[in-house]
Amino acid sequence: MRTTLTIAVVLCATSACGDTAQTEGSTGTTNGDSTSTGGGPGMTSTAGPASTSGASSGSTSSDDQGTTDDATSTGAVDSSGGDTTGDATDSGGVELPRLHEATFDAATQVYAFTADYPLSAGPADIDWNRWALLHDGNTYRLYFLPEGNADEIYQFALNPNSGEFEYGFKSSDFPITGAPPEMDPARFGMAHDGANYHMYFLSQDQATLLGFGYDAGPGAYSYGVNAPASSAILGDPGTVDWTGWATLGDGSERLYAFASNAHDSLAEYTYDAKTGSYEYQDSDITLDLMTLDATPSDNFAMLHDGVGPRLYMLEVR
Repeated sequence: MRTTLTIAVVLCATSACGDTAQTEGSTGTTNGDSTSTGGGPGMTSTAGPASTSGASSGSTSSDDQGTTDDATSTGAVDSSGGDTTGDATDSGGVELPRLHEATFDAATQVYAFTADYPLSAGPADIDWNRWALLHDGNTYRLYFLPEGNADEIYQFALNPNSGEFEYGFKSSDFPITGAPPEMDPARFGMAHDGANYHMYFLSQDQATLLGFGYDAGPGAYSYGVNAPASSAILGDPGTVDWTGWATLGDGSERLYAFASNAHDSLAEYTYDAKTGSYEYQDSDITLDLMTLDATPSDNFAMLHDGVGPRLYMLEVR
């Protein structure tokens, strides 16, 4: 059956985000980026990420690097720009990106942009155009690569007290090791399967998804460790535009890409553990980008926080 979902802008008041922070590692949590039993964009909840019914489960978890804070205060700014602090700038006066977030309302079958988040400054060599997100059961995490390289990952996390994704907040940077020669570093995706943090790159021929997992021993994302090293992408309808793609964990691991060069819909692939491949699903997700209160980017990211799926676009200014 074909499912069509439309994005529209809905303004909402700021409310509690309530996520709990930790640094990278195996968490063993089951309420995070991997817990929905619904399929695909999956649609099991109307709550937004800034809703009090969102990420705040009251759970805490720790790992070999982490802490066990249980943060409960304010989250995102509403999409009307209701914050009063002005646009954030780095030390050179350059405006920092903002992250625009869409959540799914099962009652109306609409993805609605309901919140946006400011970002703190990051390292001087950060590449704002290569980014991804995940939710690990406690914390919304945002990742970037350095300019011109794919040998390290920079990490931000949502601080519920400020409603800002802050570089180094309850998070660390990690090296990326063992990259195979066929890896395309132009884009990457992140997901959490309830126990492990996964990082993904496409192969240069766009036929394979290459997996890296967080390895607590060396403190690095290592190729083929705690993640499938190589997964074929099957059933490509021939129109997919891989300039923009994302991964998401909701009980299964899923891969999304622009369904065409119009960038107004998404193709979905689901990981099949029996075949070790991502298989195309007969599902179209329509993006009404005219409703986005920002210039659409040529990339997007997705996550599942245990309440529902989220879709993001980063406004680089």
